[in-house]
Amino acid sequence: MSSSISESALLPADERRARLEQFCNTLRDETFVGVPEVTAQQLRDKLDGGGGVVLVDVRTPEEQQVSMIPGPPGFVVTRAQFEADPGKWRGCQAVCSCTVGYRSGQYAQKLLTSSAVTDAGLSGAANLRGGILAYTQAGLPLVDPATGEATQRVHVYAPRWAFHGEGYTPVAFNRPLLSMLKEAVFNALGLGKAKPV
Repeated sequence: MSSSISESALLPADERRARLEQFCNTLRDETFVGVPEVTAQQLRDKLDGGGGVVLVDVRTPEEQQVSMIPGPPGFVVTRAQFEADPGKWRGCQAVCSCTVGYRSGQYAQKLLTSSAVTDAGLSGAANLRGGILAYTQAGLPLVDPATGEATQRVHVYAPRWAFHGEGYTPVAFNRPLLSMLKEAVFNALGLGKAKPV
């Protein structure tokens, strides 16, 4: 289960931006060395211009229910949708996205180090630098996937990751560690998606 985070518990906007940037630099320089990155604005430009990209959102369904990055129908997909038929996006670059870029960096790295990119005929894989939070830091639009309407709500996973842009409302799991463990177990056992905690 998720809920909004109290305004009094949030860092000032400039500190949120600085911490997200520091985290992104660490991921790029130490964790996902060699994994290409795409910035939020580069992604937006590619999605708006039909630029040969498919956005693969690797967040949990509960996170995705709060908001998603908008794009052309069929080119902003969940991990499950992508894995069902990656060849559907032959010639496209798979840009992977999550909250801050860690889970999506893992997934992009997995795609790049396996035969998945070649087998599906993709032009490559990349990580969305800073994930959906960098996207909000750039002031770019989000949509409520249930209605297709614009929203300012963004799932930040846990209060400690509330690095959202100004004007956005952060939402977080009430018990993030339990949600993460449950998701990992379900994925490892191939049981599909865990129910939200």
